[in-house]
Amino acid sequence: MLGRCYATGEGVAKNSIEARAWLQKAADQEFPQAKEMLANVVAGRDPIGGRGCLLLLVLPFIAVSVGWLAYRLIVVP
Repeated sequence: MLGRCYATGEGVAKNSIEARAWLQKAADQEFPQAKEMLANVVAGRDPIGGRGCLLLLVLPFIAVSVGWLAYRLIVVP
């Protein structure tokens, strides 16, 4: 998703070199959406749609924070 963010300029400065680098890393790990996005970016098109970049980058941090808060409220008196 970071590659998509760089490709579209959503949440970061638009940078096609960074977009290609991050999308290539994901494509090398066999993520089909990354392969499609990389092909689109290389061809000069916008990557495929989806949820916003910032939301997808922040969700893991929110999940960890909620887990920590639940642990503090339930386990630690």
